[in-house]
Amino acid sequence: MFYLRIPAALPLANDATAMAQYHKKFYNTSLGKAVWQDNVDRFQQAIEA
Repeated sequence: MFYLRIPAALPLANDATAMAQYHKKFYNTSLGKAVWQDNVDRFQQAIEA
């Protein structure tokens, strides 16, 4: 539900890098502790699951 409020389109479902960047920008924000580069592997695992 959170992402429905974001006007920017979601990245392609098979693009782990873009998904990690989108998550950092719109969910975690620049003030959050997450580093998008560290999460690419997690997104890739979710895509392959």
